[in-house]
Amino acid sequence: MPGNLLDTDIYFPQTRGKNQEQINRDILNYLRLLQEQLKYSFGNLGVDNFNSTELDTLAKLIRDPVYMAIEDVDEKFATELAVTAEGIDLRLSNAEGDLTTVISTADTLRTRMESAEGSLTELTTTAEELSASVTDLNTGMSHTLRLGSDGMTVYDAEGNSVTISKGSLALTGAITWEDLGSDAQGRVTTVEGILDNWKTVVDGRTCIDGGMVTSAVVAAKSLYGEQINFVSGDSGLISGYLEVQPTTTGTGVGLWSTSGMRVCANGNLFLASYTLNKWSGNPDIYGTTLTLNDDRIQIGLGPLVAGNRETLGTAALPWGTIYSTSSSITVSDRNRKHDIEPLPDKYADMIDILEPVRFKYNDGTSGRYHVGFIAQSVKAAMDALGIDSTEFGGYVADVDEDSNPIYLLRHEEFIGIVWAKAREFDKRLKALEGVR
Repeated sequence: MPGNLLDTDIYFPQTRGKNQEQINRDILNYLRLLQEQLKYSFGNLGVDNFNSTELDTLAKLIRDPVYMAIEDVDEKFATELAVTAEGIDLRLSNAEGDLTTVISTADTLRTRMESAEGSLTELTTTAEELSASVTDLNTGMSHTLRLGSDGMTVYDAEGNSVTISKGSLALTGAITWEDLGSDAQGRVTTVEGILDNWKTVVDGRTCIDGGMVTSAVVAAKSLYGEQINFVSGDSGLISGYLEVQPTTTGTGVGLWSTSGMRVCANGNLFLASYTLNKWSGNPDIYGTTLTLNDDRIQIGLGPLVAGNRETLGTAALPWGTIYSTSSSITVSDRNRKHDIEPLPDKYADMIDILEPVRFKYNDGTSGRYHVGFIAQSVKAAMDALGIDSTEFGGYVADVDEDSNPIYLLRHEEFIGIVWAKAREFDKRLKALEGVR
């Protein structure tokens, strides 16, 4: 048991009459006793053990830097402390290679922690700002946070940064948001005053300003809005827009341009109307298709589309004039027809009733006369000869855009009637001439 430090002389070893081995053993035991007594005495040492006046005097005498180094017996841990007039420097380490350094001055506090595996964390604090960085010394990857009264900035090893300052957010590099699910994400807000808020787009820079995002490239799976405007970067004016609007088959999309419109493709251009599969959402059956190839225009030749279904124009909205180098080609293959039979005589008799006329179109622009038949006259001849509209496809009855009746003709079907009448005349002529 430790005793009073003043009693150490009582236990001082006696050497008279002892051999050297005994003397060495007694001295070693005494030193161990002295060590325990010193530990006990200094462990219980306080200001009460000193004269206060002398203690103050002693403190005033200390003007030189103080250096301390403490190391355990096994040398696994070590602490070094340096106290100077400028500040305090503390260093702590262990046998594994981990190291912590703390440096404190009147205006700055720095802490550096480095692990044996290569991880490094540094923290610097001043009255104006706080800076913290975490670095992987093996890969060079790092992130630094700077927090000051003027804002907060986060940097990475490549120099990309995010700065929040005075109500604004400035970014360099790329930013990705994930899992932003909330009711607010599903709302669509109309952005007013788009021209006033227009920002110049710079390649590689994205600006988010209130309800507006400007960027060189925007990739999105869906765009929401009743109307999406295309604004010219030069003039700041709306050049065109996509608009959600009702159609005859439901809600559709309209593409509008304030002036001309150019559609170009480095290859074939394919336009199609189709029916969506209600389960998969994919095109199930194509309707009308338009394909522009290098050397031809195809209508109704898209995937899953049968021929003989598409129409150019309608009775309500007919085409004007069609220019072509050669005449149209009509399918006349026997294998594509049925109920083939000779033409009854009453068809040829239409020639005796029909009166060819010349006329001008109400909406014509040339002022010239045209030659042909009047559809109502053809219908009157058919009725007189007992020819039903299902028996002669050359006559067509339909309605215009105002649902008023409109009548049309397929003039090429009159060729067969004229041919039959010509053969009839030919037979009569040969009979009169006595030719069999």
